[in-house]
Amino acid sequence: MRPLTLTALLLAACTADIMSPPGEPSRPSPNDPTKPDDPADPGVAFALPVCDPSAGPLATELHRLTREELGATLGDLLGAGVDLSTWLSQLPAEDFSRGAESFDNRYTQLHTEVLLELALGAAGKVTATNATLDTLLRAHVSCTTANVTDTCARDFIRSFGRRAWRRPLTTAEADAVFAAYQTGIDARDRFSVAVAVVLMAPETLYHLELGTSGQGSDARFALSPYEVASRLSYGVLGTAPTRELLAAAEAGALGTPAEVEAAAASLLSSPRARARTQEFFAWWLGTSNTPGIPTNPGFLAGLDTVGLRAEMSRELNQYLDWVVWTKRGSYAELLESNVSFARTPALAAIHGHALGADPNDATQVMEPGRKGLFLRGPLLTSPDDFTHPLPRGARLRTQVLCDVLGIPSPEAFAAQNEAQAPAAVREASARVRYDQKTSALQCAGCHQSINPLGFALEGFDSAGRQRDVEVAYDQVSREVLAEHPLDLSVKNARIDRTKGEHADGASALIGLIAHSEKGPLCMARQLHRFYALRSEDTQVEACRLLEVKRALETGSIVDGLRIHAARWAATEKVVAQ
Repeated sequence: MRPLTLTALLLAACTADIMSPPGEPSRPSPNDPTKPDDPADPGVAFALPVCDPSAGPLATELHRLTREELGATLGDLLGAGVDLSTWLSQLPAEDFSRGAESFDNRYTQLHTEVLLELALGAAGKVTATNATLDTLLRAHVSCTTANVTDTCARDFIRSFGRRAWRRPLTTAEADAVFAAYQTGIDARDRFSVAVAVVLMAPETLYHLELGTSGQGSDARFALSPYEVASRLSYGVLGTAPTRELLAAAEAGALGTPAEVEAAAASLLSSPRARARTQEFFAWWLGTSNTPGIPTNPGFLAGLDTVGLRAEMSRELNQYLDWVVWTKRGSYAELLESNVSFARTPALAAIHGHALGADPNDATQVMEPGRKGLFLRGPLLTSPDDFTHPLPRGARLRTQVLCDVLGIPSPEAFAAQNEAQAPAAVREASARVRYDQKTSALQCAGCHQSINPLGFALEGFDSAGRQRDVEVAYDQVSREVLAEHPLDLSVKNARIDRTKGEHADGASALIGLIAHSEKGPLCMARQLHRFYALRSEDTQVEACRLLEVKRALETGSIVDGLRIHAARWAATEKVVAQ
């Protein structure tokens, strides 16, 4: 039902802010493919933000660790064998459906109760026996339960606290934890108390950034080396800084842009950075839950769908890993490479190639007309035996080009039902039906930008296969109602200009996006939203966004990740007044 609902909503009246230069209202223009180009009216060009080095950073609020960050931090701190899932699973799952805007940064009463139980439970697990406590102690000090001294306990508190709080404890902080330690009745109990006190502290649970010195009335701070290390590590790896990164902070080796960038490059060589990148793409593309595959036997025409959904997801992830990390591809290569990693005959048939002897050797080439990231199964499929061109177009418009669409009206549901009625389906193609339903003036602001992108993808059915005609089925009897010719042409794709960008089909449209100004800038914006968990300001933060954009275009995705991580980690802290 989700694609149907989104289609219905997109049919509603709305307004758009898509091609206007910053600070100006939107400028909708007709999208009638029957009208010839007017050379005297080239339309409005998309205006890149302008880098102003004097623009100060935005105010940033205090952020708590997400459930995933907390789990990874405690796993590194206490050891992977310590199972904390009982408590972590009780923490509410974060909503990142709209990125930073939908992230609830508050700790509720439920959070507080679970976090207290988590700290006590984790401390109890690692001190449950002399053997488990000795394992923890050996990671920080030379003593064991057999020869614990107050000096050794203080050394442990300083070492363990440094890892948990991502900075050295002050003398007063270490003394306070030691005082709590002394309340225990025996060695295991004393260390359990000390561990629990450290874990339940705000320094563990929050991304505390206190800086080094205030500058002016706007409370603008330079981050400390330890805070730079923390931003780097949580951004790139999703967990607390390693011992090596904390040592670099202590040695003053994170004080220059070159040093921070080198540290970011080192972190990106970690397997955890690869996993984090897969998380980014799943969030960006919305592929965590791959849509189902149609079940209509007539539509499937013998296609073996057993395991197909999982194979599509696996192939997409392998493609991403290859193009980002093995090939070190650029933004354009991400969108345009024709390499396939299909391992099953069914997916190989969908991709239009024979199954190779070694599907992992990057020699399988997809059929003409299909390429890159967005023309793969998880981004094309739906459980229905008909396509959803409006959600397809809206995905490209909002997630890939970062354009803003207006808020739709519930009145669209009636229009959706009318467009899918058997009489309408029998009479005309999806393109004709949806164009008619969105032709009203109040709809044009959004749909002149949504529809063309979705219609260009109509050459792919809801199983992700290329097609030459649209076959319409009755949704009850599953009998064929009609066959309609496809019109995949796009006039005024409205990517970098409101007029003059034409494409004949999906492959040509993807080519326009791959070599546009807006596409790589949008990816730079999406990287910031995910890795910094903050919304961006394209004017105030233009310098960093444009630098990441250039890296994605002229270098590689990894270069863009490195530049973003380094620049964000070194950004000064501004406290809202």
